[in-house]
Amino acid sequence: MAATEATLNIAADAVGAAVAQLSLHSADPGATGANELPLTGAYTREVPDYSGAAAGGVDDLAAPVTFGGPAVATNAGFLGFWAAGSVWLGGVALTAAKPGFIDPDTLEVTSAPVQAAVPS
Repeated sequence: MAATEATLNIAADAVGAAVAQLSLHSADPGATGANELPLTGAYTREVPDYSGAAAGGVDDLAAPVTFGGPAVATNAGFLGFWAAGSVWLGGVALTAAKPGFIDPDTLEVTSAPVQAAVPS
């Protein structure tokens, strides 16, 4: 079966529904979710809303996610995606890193797309 756009939209919606938390990382989180900011100050993992329908095989946030800063200044440069039970799904570089990120600063993420594609 060749994948249609409808198939890719269903897959993207399923992955979006599986994302239970987003996290911030100081460096590339790699295959394990490494380099997460310290869970201090106002920083915690945040719950995203992927309730919108996917289009073009892409599901994105239905509303922005706002992170509080950690107690110690650090660089926030990557976004992480987690499923329930702290299962690591993957990460991506932020479009604009935030150096010196510290409580009471906040960082708003307005787009965190998940994309389904057919391997070539």
